Amino acid sequence: MDYVQQSNIDFKDDDLQEMLTSLSEALSTLGNNSDGDAVQPPGELQKLACHPSAGPLLTVLLRVLTYSAVSVKTKITAGGKEGNEETNRCDRRLGITQTEPYFTINSDAEKLAKHLLCWDSSVENSIDQPYARDIIYGLSGEPRGSHLLETLFRTCHDDMYESLYKCGGFDNGEAMIEYVQHDVSNFVVQALLASVRNKDQANALINSLEHVICSGYVMGRKNRRCGVLWRVAEMCAKYNAGQEILLKYIRMGYAALLQTEGEEGEGDENKKQRHKKKNMVDIEECIPKLLHIRPPQKDGDRIQLDVAGARAVYQLLHFAPSLCGDVLTGITEKLGSDNLEWIANDGIGSRCILDAILDNPKSKEAPFS
Repeated sequence: MDYVQQSNIDFKDDDLQEMLTSLSEALSTLGNNSDGDAVQPPGELQKLACHPSAGPLLTVLLRVLTYSAVSVKTKITAGGKEGNEETNRCDRRLGITQTEPYFTINSDAEKLAKHLLCWDSSVENSIDQPYARDIIYGLSGEPRGSHLLETLFRTCHDDMYESLYKCGGFDNGEAMIEYVQHDVSNFVVQALLASVRNKDQANALINSLEHVICSGYVMGRKNRRCGVLWRVAEMCAKYNAGQEILLKYIRMGYAALLQTEGEEGEGDENKKQRHKKKNMVDIEECIPKLLHIRPPQKDGDRIQLDVAGARAVYQLLHFAPSLCGDVLTGITEKLGSDNLEWIANDGIGSRCILDAILDNPKSKEAPFS
């Protein structure tokens, strides 16, 4: 078999930018009238966004248009101290990825995004968009369309992000329940939480997530939604927003799970009454449940733990120091010596738990000191 050696095609920046602009304009004609002004109902372009081949291509195109902007290329190639610090913040074990550049207002990337969403720029209030809300809802539940929506949340400029999450109803508790419970759109919620831009948005989103946390849904093992809790904790730690509220929600959620388990058990009336009276579980009791450590099967094997839960605990340890005492107690007193030893010998466990304590930026403050 003959192998074709890959070669680099040498495009000049101006030529490449012209090609990308032409491609974006050609795609935009699928969603507009010939005059390019009137916003049309969803059509061929939205179908392509959900196509097994065209959907990923549109996602790549949106990202390429974002990175191809002159201002973005200048920032990336400049490197320097700022670039190195950004790279250092990435950590695969913690699930922290490098922040992507945002496309700008009136850029080719924004124009493509608006065509994909049938966005009417003449409508001032985003919740009054004629088509975008239904399109966001539809894309979020479709495997290819959801990836496109995730990329849009990560790369859009701040004003557009604000409009998108409100238009999609992500600040609404009832809508958020449906998003989180869906097997595909819950990943869109995670991308949304990971790309929040300011403290006000963080506060709004944690309020909309109250029910899915307080009910214990995102912590329930069979639901496999702990990734949502991890991203909420990450958001709260990053913006110093809603930290005490989140800890309260987690305590209420595990109390709800315990009550459910009591009701599904052997019918011990005393046990059920005890769970019903206990509206919140102490946070130190929640830490082992979040980690869900399973011992090695034999010597030399690694432990199994809930990766999203471990990452959530890492973020809880980066809350305000006054809120970290019970989390530390849950690690040092509730896990046991064997579990701590296993954590120390595990890549994910040691990075999320031990490093979070030993390398904590506030290690000189109580309770870390």
